[in-house]
Amino acid sequence: LQDMPDFERRFSQVNTMLDQTRSETDDLHRTIAGKDAELMQERNHRLRIEEQLRQQLSNQKSIEEIHALDNKTNSNEKFDKLLETYNQLREEHFVVLRRENESKKELTDFNQQFTKLKEDSTKKENEFNQNYEKLNNEIFQLRQTNDELQDRIQILTTERNDFQSITIKTNERIREIEHAKQSFEERLKELESDKSRLHSDKFTFEQKLKEAEGERSDLFHQNREQEENLIDLIHEREVLEQKVIDLEETIREWAQKFIDISDRQKLMQANHENLLKNLKRQYKCKVY
Repeated sequence: LQDMPDFERRFSQVNTMLDQTRSETDDLHRTIAGKDAELMQERNHRLRIEEQLRQQLSNQKSIEEIHALDNKTNSNEKFDKLLETYNQLREEHFVVLRRENESKKELTDFNQQFTKLKEDSTKKENEFNQNYEKLNNEIFQLRQTNDELQDRIQILTTERNDFQSITIKTNERIREIEHAKQSFEERLKELESDKSRLHSDKFTFEQKLKEAEGERSDLFHQNREQEENLIDLIHEREVLEQKVIDLEETIREWAQKFIDISDRQKLMQANHENLLKNLKRQYKCKVY
């Protein structure tokens, strides 16, 4: 694209040279036409002089015959005048011939110059046509290259926009996963705290149960109410054990969910990295 001003300048120079050559050719044509007109005038003038000369000669013969009839009176004087007239006409005839030869020579020179200028004009016109065709081909190639570059730029721009859109969606999904992971970790901490508290309650209850069972044999016959309390304690222990079992199951489920979320997060990160690598590789391949 940067060569376009050079092409236009060269094209303008060739046009200027061609216009100058055409102008010189037109001037030469006009000069030749003028010389042809002058030569025609000279020929006509010479013919008129020759005709006058023939008439003079004819008149001279007639005068001589008249003078012969008049016993040749004043023949010498008239003959001298006629001879002078003849010499003048003859001199004019020589001048005309000389001018005709000069005109022919000039016409020959002009014809040679015209032929040379015509050859130069033809040569320059051929060079101009070749350069013009070459410039048209180069301009066509440049336009074709420019169209291809515009298409590639459009494709790369579309791919870049798609990549940016995918990146934005991926980042949003990563933030959602991180938020879910954070919530899960907080919930897991709460469950761990509940588990520790339940284990502590279970341990305390088991200690109390052991104490109660140690005293049971002595108190069984003594206090029915204590037996009922023992039954209640056993029931409470069963309830607590069931809660511990449920809590452990919940902890296992949350732990499995945490593992699944971590695995999905790693998989998405790996897929995102592979997607970025593939897009970069495709972008580099298309650029080169």
